Amino acid sequence: MSYKKHRRHLQAPWVSVTRSLLDQPAWKAMSFGARALYIALKRYYNTKIDNNGKIYLSCRDACEALGTRSTRSIVRWFTELEFYGFIVKTTKGCLGVYGNGIAPHYRLTECMCNGEAATRDYERWDGVLFVDLGRPKKQNPVSLGDTPRVPRGHIERRARTRKNGRGVSLGDT
Repeated sequence: MSYKKHRRHLQAPWVSVTRSLLDQPAWKAMSFGARALYIALKRYYNTKIDNNGKIYLSCRDACEALGTRSTRSIVRWFTELEFYGFIVKTTKGCLGVYGNGIAPHYRLTECMCNGEAATRDYERWDGVLFVDLGRPKKQNPVSLGDTPRVPRGHIERRARTRKNGRGVSLGDT
């Protein structure tokens, strides 16, 4: 097999995930959804133009890339990736001038950014597991078990009576 044929085979599009990253305790502690989201986010990293720090992936595009419909899960996985130190948010998402949404931009800590060395924040993970707090609770929630309810059939129904043409009910005659 010649070198050119072999080289052409290696130039297929692929995403690099190193063994040292896969062996990190923080990677093993993350959920599978967060791992898949990291790979989907790293797909947009380009070493030729050095776009680290400007990588963006909206929640809807991430849902489509991962094959899920839950944007709430995507948001939780982005938070989990930030917690474990695999990504850092460089700019927040916002509503643009013409009403178009602008997705937040991220920096991969595994790769170099703007000529500076990679920070690899996941290597300094302290061992505390990620806990999703979810939505904030309502101020005064009412539990369904303690809600006062009226027993069934508490409304008295009148007996069905039809009136004849003179206003006298047929049941009275």
